[in-house]
Amino acid sequence: MLKYLTILLVLNFLNAADGIADDARMAIVVSPERTLAPERGCICDSNFALLFIKPEYADPLATTYADSKVMKYLGNGSTLDIGQVRARFSMRAAMLFSEQNLKSYYWVVLTRDGICGVVTAFATRTEGVLETSTLLSADMQGKRLSKHLREAVFRYLPGISWVATADPRNLPSWRSLESVGFVHQETKYVENYDAFRKYYGRPSSDQIENREVIHFTYSGRRVPLAALLAE
Repeated sequence: MLKYLTILLVLNFLNAADGIADDARMAIVVSPERTLAPERGCICDSNFALLFIKPEYADPLATTYADSKVMKYLGNGSTLDIGQVRARFSMRAAMLFSEQNLKSYYWVVLTRDGICGVVTAFATRTEGVLETSTLLSADMQGKRLSKHLREAVFRYLPGISWVATADPRNLPSWRSLESVGFVHQETKYVENYDAFRKYYGRPSSDQIENREVIHFTYSGRRVPLAALLAE
C-alpha cells in the first residue's frame, strides 16, 4: 500500500507542476538524514521524479530489460529476464535502505506515463568520483530526458566528480554526455564487454561553479565555464 501511495503522491506533484512557471527551480525532496528516512533520495522535477529503487519497481521495467535494442549498447549487450531484474532490484534496494553511508545510488525514473527507466551513480575506485549511467524504455529515448535526469543528479550530489562510458557506435549516448559537460578522455577495449568503450570525465558542479573563466588562446575570448556549458 505504501508503494502505491508514494507513486500517487509523486504523480500528483508532477501534475500540479503544470502550473509552475517555466523558470521554477527544481525542488529536491530529501530528509535531513537521507540514510534514515523512507523518502530519502527522492528528486522531483516538474516533468519527472527519481525514486530510490525498490523490488516492486522491477516488474514495470521487465520489458525494457528484455528489449535487445535497448540493451544493445549497455555492458555486453545481454538482455535480462524478469527473475534477473527482480534480483538486481532487490540487491540494490537492500543496500540503499540499510547502509548508513551510501557510496552508490540507484533510482527508477517516474513520469506521468509511469516507471520508464533507471539512473545509477555507483562508486568507483577513486574517492569522491561516481560513475553514472541511464537506462530508458524505447519510447522515452530521443527526448533529451537523459540530459535532464543527469542534471538533476548533479544538483543532488554537487560535490561529486563523474565518469561515464559510451559505446562508440551509440552516437546519441555520447553526445548526450557531452551536452552536460562530460569530456572524452580515451577510447579503449574492455575485455569484460568484448567491445570498445569511450571514457568520459566531468568535474563536480561545485568545481565548475568555482572556475570563473576559460581563456580562448586564438580569439582572446574569456567566457564563464558555466555559461559555456549552458550553450
